[in-house]
Amino acid sequence: MSYCKPSDVLLIIDSGMDPDEIEDLITLADDDLDKMSAGVTLDEADKKKGSMYLAAIMIAEKQPTSYTVGTARVTHDGRAERWRAKVQDIIRQNKKTLQVVSSTYQKIDENTRYPV
Repeated sequence: MSYCKPSDVLLIIDSGMDPDEIEDLITLADDDLDKMSAGVTLDEADKKKGSMYLAAIMIAEKQPTSYTVGTARVTHDGRAERWRAKVQDIIRQNKKTLQVVSSTYQKIDENTRYPV
């Protein structure tokens, strides 16, 4: 089962693709997310966000980076990099860090430990 739906992806990127095509990209995005987050436990909400962003990146890479409207030129460079950074942040926030906790220092009396 996919982590997100085509309607979720369409919330962050506008596309003229069919929902079936987006579903195929979501399947690829889910596989990529699983590979990127190997060894990290993600909850359902983070899996959904990560899958949405990765699928949106795939769609954005298929689209032109700029277009003209009348005399104005609209550019949307950098959004794929921002989304990729968000996915990496999601994974980084869920990594468990190893904490070393020291025990209390206790003096060992060698005379009681090893009586003569």
